[in-house]
Amino acid sequence: MFSCWQSAGSLVGAATGCNPSHALAAIEQTLYWADGVLIACGVACTIAALVRWRGKPFASIPEGFANDTPLPPEAVFLPVLAFLFAMLVSYPALAQYLGKVGPADAADEDKLDLAALVANNLAFVAAAVVSYVVGRRYLTRTEAGFVRGGRGIASQVLFGVGGAIAAIALCQLTLYVTVRIVQLFKPEITFPEHGVIEALRNPQCPVWLPAFLWAGVAGVTPIAEEMYFRGILQTGLIRTTRSRRWGVVVAGFMFGLAHATQPQVVPALALFGVILGVMYVHTGSLVGPIVAHAVFNAKTLVWETLLLHYN
Repeated sequence: MFSCWQSAGSLVGAATGCNPSHALAAIEQTLYWADGVLIACGVACTIAALVRWRGKPFASIPEGFANDTPLPPEAVFLPVLAFLFAMLVSYPALAQYLGKVGPADAADEDKLDLAALVANNLAFVAAAVVSYVVGRRYLTRTEAGFVRGGRGIASQVLFGVGGAIAAIALCQLTLYVTVRIVQLFKPEITFPEHGVIEALRNPQCPVWLPAFLWAGVAGVTPIAEEMYFRGILQTGLIRTTRSRRWGVVVAGFMFGLAHATQPQVVPALALFGVILGVMYVHTGSLVGPIVAHAVFNAKTLVWETLLLHYN
């Protein structure tokens, strides 16, 4: 994966005649303007969606989506238990073969825990499998099944890409405001980074790990989290509260809290959860939210990979 970006970076450097420091500055400037374009496009997508839905995103509900039958408690808790169980079982087993890597003089807690990273991906796979089984058992809405819904795949993928662009814009703006507000009261604060970003930045990172992390962050995690937070949790909340709005908002808030290891991103990701929830309620399909989630995560990884090459 890195070799592809390194080849592309070499071509950019050769074409511009820049040394590495100049190339880094050029990449940073390019990504800055790319973010600006994405934000503009995201705002346009948001306005277009609001106009199309006339400000009422829940007005068009797919046939068979609404169901007042409450979900049994095991439907909500089984995927979470599967995640925790897989993590607890796989981590000790993997720790025997995958140790912690880092400088010899570094503290143990500062080293890269390969077993934890691999176990986390495996736990998301377990959660995705159990969520799918639970969804097919309790939440199938149409003949197309739990994930797909009743619409064409191509239109759902395009809807997901548009949702991702809107979410990138709105969530980046929310994160910017959140960070600025926190810094007003605690100027000296240092915000924690995501564990995957820290792993990618670690010079001791094994050559196989980036591809594995990409597969998890842009593949397994969006599928597992959307099946659970939108497909199961949000649907359960809607059936319990008899309110689609409250179901979407509460599930989105809980999605944000699930990422509380980085407190500064909780408001932005809660908003992201609400956007994904609206997409799910509007289409009755998880394809759009999964695509939007995957594109959202992949954008961060692409930006980080480009910066890492020139740093």
